[in-house]
Amino acid sequence: GLTGLRIGALICPPGLEQKMNNVMEAIVSCVASPSQYAALAALTGPQDYVMSAWEHYRSNRDVASAVLAAKGIPFLG
Repeated sequence: GLTGLRIGALICPPGLEQKMNNVMEAIVSCVASPSQYAALAALTGPQDYVMSAWEHYRSNRDVASAVLAAKGIPFLG
């Protein structure tokens, strides 16, 4: 995980690379070296936590959605 670190990657349809590159440059240019090394470790290191994190956040989303629905508050699900 990279909580709190600003680094990004982009996958887009063919033909949008240059336009999206301009947007991404403004968001993630000049990323600090420690963040780059942390991103590399997160992408190439052990991935066993990913499913448990996904389940945790999915559970939180389900609880929040149920509370909003019970109170009649519209939300995007």
